[in-house]
Amino acid sequence: LFVSKISDQDLPTRVSWINDRRVNEHMYFDLPVSLEGTINWYDRTRKDANRLDLVFKNVKGIPVAMAGLLAIHALFSNAEFYLFLDPEMQGKGLGKSITSWILNFAFLTLGLHRVYLYADPENQTALRLYEGMGFSREAVLRQHRRKNGRFVDKLVYGLLADDWRSRSAPESDIEIVNRL
Repeated sequence: LFVSKISDQDLPTRVSWINDRRVNEHMYFDLPVSLEGTINWYDRTRKDANRLDLVFKNVKGIPVAMAGLLAIHALFSNAEFYLFLDPEMQGKGLGKSITSWILNFAFLTLGLHRVYLYADPENQTALRLYEGMGFSREAVLRQHRRKNGRFVDKLVYGLLADDWRSRSAPESDIEIVNRL
């Protein structure tokens, strides 16, 4: 896999994935997402030094995942992690590989102390991935978001750099395409 910052060419794919029920079922997007709205989001956020939005592509240059770090906070040395996969690529081990790469980047390159994420309690596949990567469930935000007309919980997971390092952070075969 190859990784680079998300670009305007990746936006139609992002819209397609977010609007796919297999992706958005466990996420908190206001649906449907439009290309125009996504272009506006991209224009607002692409120069934000406190976030890193990445696209992971296969050897043919086809996007297979988008992931990143949000709310990167220098003083507190933490950031929020997110990940979503091409719906056709789910269940093939990419999530683990990409999560590992992002965590290595966060802890070893950016020098962060903590990475956290929010998860849907019903997304058992993602919860197994996060817990398998060493994340600890820290909190339940009860009825925190409205989704499909009802209030739903969100889980908070966190991982400390020391805990990640003690697990022998796995190497990654993901290659950076251009400077992040």
